[in-house]
Amino acid sequence: MTEWADQSSYSVYVVLLDPAVRQNKFFQQQNQDWDGSGSCYYVGYTGKAPQERFRDHKEGHNCGKGIVRDFGLRLVPAWYERLNPMTRAES
Repeated sequence: MTEWADQSSYSVYVVLLDPAVRQNKFFQQQNQDWDGSGSCYYVGYTGKAPQERFRDHKEGHNCGKGIVRDFGLRLVPAWYERLNPMTRAES
């Protein structure tokens, strides 16, 4: 069975990022239309519990460009708890 086989146990999650992320070149490239105001967030989806996925990010496991590893401050459960769990298609 692949990691995507269970179609009913996915979660979205939201991570508050440190304002220092604004100086990161990858962040700047991915957010060229951003006006520079407000807080910065990372939104992801996972087959794991959001807390476990955040821990993976911070430990450098499957962390892509390292935005959450380097700049992630905390999860923002108020923005996603009511949505989880969901199917992969919904996530």
